[in-house]
Amino acid sequence: MPFCTSCRAQVEATAQVCPSCGKVMAGATAPTPAAAAPPAQKSGGGALKVILLVLGGLFLLCVVVVVVAAGVGFYLAKNSHVEQGAEGAKVETPFGTVEATKDDAEKIAAKMGIQVYPGAHALPGAASVTMGSMHSATAMFESDDSAEKVAEFYHKQFPHATLTATRGEDEKDSAHTILAFGDSGKWTTITIEPSGEGCKFTLASVEK
Repeated sequence: MPFCTSCRAQVEATAQVCPSCGKVMAGATAPTPAAAAPPAQKSGGGALKVILLVLGGLFLLCVVVVVVAAGVGFYLAKNSHVEQGAEGAKVETPFGTVEATKDDAEKIAAKMGIQVYPGAHALPGAASVTMGSMHSATAMFESDDSAEKVAEFYHKQFPHATLTATRGEDEKDSAHTILAFGDSGKWTTITIEPSGEGCKFTLASVEK
């Protein structure tokens, strides 16, 4: 039977330590240390990665939009033709033709089929624009008479027109009277608003 080399006490052949003095016996294997647990990953790194990916995607989207807009603008500039003369301007584009004439307000009102209120004066800003099959026209006037009197005049001309009175959020805002009439082919509006002791009114139409 083997014995302890330290205290000479007899020990079992399979003993790891001496039962008398506690000395580790020769040939005994040291206990295997437990494997260290892997360090926990920080959750903040994953959130930061997601944010960076989102920002990168938005940046790329903005770049694509700018490039496409620049390409469309260059294409239009290269393939558009402008003609300008005494009667107005004409712009031919790949998407259609835009025509603007310099007719005065009275002529535009006549083309709309609307009689100008007697004594009214034309204001600058009249326009007649054609784009493809769509035609729009606008003519502005002012009168020394009240908005109510002008509205009554046009309501007699167009008795079937829809009459609407609107006012801004502030009670001091001027009320607008709007007459609207037409069908699916042509729509016309007459907007009347007080101006000083008189009023201003706008004739506008959209026609296919």
